[in-house]
Amino acid sequence: MSKYLLSLLLIIPIAISAQTKVTIDASVTYQTIQGFGASDAWNTDFVGKYWSTSVKEDIAKKLFTKTFDSNGNPEGIGLSRWRFNIGAGSSEQGSESNIEMTERRAECFLNQNGTYTWTKQSGQQWFLNQAKTYGVENLVAFVNSPPRFYTKNGRTNSDNKDIYGSTNLKDGYYDDYAMFLTTILKHFEDDGTHFSQISPVNEPQYEWANGQEGCPWKNQEIKQLAGELNTAIVNNGLSTKILLAEASSYKDLYQMNDNADKCNQIYGFFNTSGSAYIGDYSQVLQGIASHSYWTDGDDSTITSVRQNTYNKSQEQGKIEVYQTEYNLLSKSYDDYLTNSIFLGKMIYADLTIAGASIWDYWTVLERERWNQKNRFYLIRLIPVGGDYGELNTGGTISVNKNLWVLGNYSLFIRPGYKRIQISGANNLSGLMGSAYISPDSTKIIIVYVNLGISSVTISQAFNNLPSDSEISSITPYITDANNNLQVQDAISKNSTYKIQARSVTTLVIDFENTSSSIEQKTDYSELNIYPNPTKGLFQIKVINPESGNIDLTINDMVGNVTCRSNINGSQHQTIDKSDNPFGIHFSQPLKSAHNIVKL
Repeated sequence: MSKYLLSLLLIIPIAISAQTKVTIDASVTYQTIQGFGASDAWNTDFVGKYWSTSVKEDIAKKLFTKTFDSNGNPEGIGLSRWRFNIGAGSSEQGSESNIEMTERRAECFLNQNGTYTWTKQSGQQWFLNQAKTYGVENLVAFVNSPPRFYTKNGRTNSDNKDIYGSTNLKDGYYDDYAMFLTTILKHFEDDGTHFSQISPVNEPQYEWANGQEGCPWKNQEIKQLAGELNTAIVNNGLSTKILLAEASSYKDLYQMNDNADKCNQIYGFFNTSGSAYIGDYSQVLQGIASHSYWTDGDDSTITSVRQNTYNKSQEQGKIEVYQTEYNLLSKSYDDYLTNSIFLGKMIYADLTIAGASIWDYWTVLERERWNQKNRFYLIRLIPVGGDYGELNTGGTISVNKNLWVLGNYSLFIRPGYKRIQISGANNLSGLMGSAYISPDSTKIIIVYVNLGISSVTISQAFNNLPSDSEISSITPYITDANNNLQVQDAISKNSTYKIQARSVTTLVIDFENTSSSIEQKTDYSELNIYPNPTKGLFQIKVINPESGNIDLTINDMVGNVTCRSNINGSQHQTIDKSDNPFGIHFSQPLKSAHNIVKL
């Protein structure tokens, strides 16, 4: 039976002004993207425990869903990574934890007598289960401190007075800490929740004397822990990979400084002559994780530290670079929109300059206090008692453009996509563009960030597209002052396009197969679809086909199959998508050469 894919294309004219030419070359590839994620620290446990089910479900949907509404607009940002914080027990200590803010204290599954209470961290577990239900591809467990029962001072933060201090883990407790982590991984695995990665240390360069759970580590101590954890994971039959070392800054990955025992980690961990070589541990990811705080002050710094990180990673066996924490900790603008577009710029810089294959945001949920605006959240929490109220009283949320800017990347660039070459859009103060091709080479995603105050009209040239393919449709999604990742009218491959000022725009580019080696296309004089446009119920009729029945497949904006039907010759067929209307306008008449593709 012949199979056909119905491509949906709406061409709109665009006024031509001064143009910027952008060239995309699909034959030049870079890193493979593992995913985009965010962390459940700090407030998620409180929201999961005390807030209404409707509010929690709304949060989960906005973070995890990959679906579109009846108008073709995304209903969420489709995160492909979710970071679950394994607590160390500061919550049980209360005020003696040396952590003033209650929401920054975390419960610990481990009890002092060596037993485990698996109902702890129930609020976080609620969101973890939602991430699993929505099909988030990578669940990541991360730890800020060993359990308080295993620390030198009996707390989950350190007594160190400077950044040169050693770990707070007791001597002789490396295997105990490794077994603690593996026991938790095994419990969730047996319960149907697989953690693809475990991150056992966090920002080891800091002293972590107060304020939150945290533990300093020297490189040699990280090596010892990685060895014990590697053995425990293998012995328990798990496949979880070890993610290291969540450096506090890119600079710690490649620089030698006064804190010699905690820096130059790319060389130290991945050069066979390095003092803390871990490259031969079977469960250690062949990549290095860093946070990109404190490297976003100016364009020169943004560029140089990321170039140095990338170059050093290439020198040491082309290991991967992972950016696992960022928000606007070290940068502050006066208005919400500029903060959000700047976030888009930093994602661009980490992906294209540092070559990061993982990009994770930090605090998903936060109150807005101390005039910090939207610097520290994707979704704003508004407790019943106001911004300074307690989180255990419930409340409402406000969705910020930070969420949608991240969604311009996370929803469309799925795990397995490869970054490809793009030139003509690399101005960190103006127009920035990055491009990615799907694993099956049927789709290209381009994300443009325009930090400038003026719009930019672009013309795009596509070189070396996959063989036997040509562009069938280009669908834009925009986040700016007036749009939150809203779908726009489709454009043609030859059209210019205006990238609005202060915006992030994603272009979803679908290909059609033009190969004549599979089978000659059937010639149709016309394909009638009515009513047009439609909200879900329409009829389709093929007039004068030369042969056979047709398998009709309709895809949504990101390529998911939403409908399959068989049409018999010249008979009309009613298609009912009222249960999931998509509000598409079909161009008329539909000619086979442009709109029907044989697979």
